[in-house]
Amino acid sequence: MKTLLLTLVVVTIICLDLGYTEMCNMCVRPYPFMSSCCPEGQDRCYKSYWVNENRKQEAYHGKYPVILERGCVTACTGPGSGSIYNLYTCCPTNRCGSSSTSG
Repeated sequence: MKTLLLTLVVVTIICLDLGYTEMCNMCVRPYPFMSSCCPEGQDRCYKSYWVNENRKQEAYHGKYPVILERGCVTACTGPGSGSIYNLYTCCPTNRCGSSSTSG
C-alpha cells in the first residue's frame, strides 16, 4: 500500500512539472530530433534556417527549407533575426519543429 501511494505521489509530481516546463525539439543536422526541457529562463523555442543572400529560405531539392538547428532561447528578437545566411524564427508552440507540427 505504501509503495502504491509513493508511486502515485511521484507520478503526480512529474505530471505537474511537465505542465510548466517548455519542451523544444533540439536538432543539428543530420538527424535525429531530441526533445529536451529548456533551461530555466529560456522559455521560447526557435528554429534556424539556411537562407540565401536575398534572405529567402533555401529549399532542399526544392521540397522544404533546410532547418539547421532547433533549441531554446530567452527571448525572441522577432522573425528574421540572425546573420545573412542564417534565419532564426521563434515557434508559437511547445515542441515546435517536429514533422507533426507546422510551427
